[in-house]
Amino acid sequence: MKTARYIFLLAAAAAAFSGCNDGIAPDSPDNGGGNEEEETPVIPEIPDEINEENVFTVDFFTDLGSEESFFATRDWEDAVSHIQGQEGKVPVAYMFDRTDFETGKANPAVQIAYETGYWPYFVQTESTSDITEGTGLVTPYQIEDFDSVVPGEGVFMSGVTIPVPLEKSVYTGIYTTTLTEAGQFSVIASQWTGSRLNSGVTVGKISSGIKEAVSETAAKDFPSLRLFYAGTEGSAYDLFVLCPAVFACREFEEGDGSALPYWRIHIEKIY
Repeated sequence: MKTARYIFLLAAAAAAFSGCNDGIAPDSPDNGGGNEEEETPVIPEIPDEINEENVFTVDFFTDLGSEESFFATRDWEDAVSHIQGQEGKVPVAYMFDRTDFETGKANPAVQIAYETGYWPYFVQTESTSDITEGTGLVTPYQIEDFDSVVPGEGVFMSGVTIPVPLEKSVYTGIYTTTLTEAGQFSVIASQWTGSRLNSGVTVGKISSGIKEAVSETAAKDFPSLRLFYAGTEGSAYDLFVLCPAVFACREFEEGDGSALPYWRIHIEKIY
């Protein structure tokens, strides 16, 4: 694989598209204690050195622009070949953009899972109908829990909790969503509480035109989260990773050697 051009933003950074800067908190109202501002929270910087034993990968299959189902003109058996051809430390999840659910028809993600012996999951990205847009997810690890979030604003986020093999096995929530409007980011980011705040990672798709607004919101309102982008010049969508401070997206690789377009996303648990 070749390393793709990628941009990343720490949500804790004040300037967009900059590397590991200190966090900047949103402005705080005076709470009656004088003119002193609340202490600015700072999340740890991302270490320069990568601990490969604490890195896991996700393969995200997408062309970042098509308005039709991913497998409308592609063969899902090519995905089976891709998965079966992996060696060594394999991805913990394979995501298939626009693997839409259609009433009365077999979903490609289910067929892929059946042929590989993996576990399938469907994440809808719009309200249920005869044809429901969504992302198919298959994983080689037994799914311990399902978590579906429908917080409003027309946005959906779902994921699975699986044992991710790092230096030691760590139960991690792997989520996905699609953001088409800037306001949807705050809705999703506000769900990062409880167990999600400690062990959840979202790998999703975002409309390219809203990245600047989302970056500003992330830096101002969600300084405890990290936000990363990657994409292709001129594409309708980009990929993004949203995660708590304990994780960092180390690299986006544009896939090579597969019959299907995909990105391999490297994420490290840094502490």
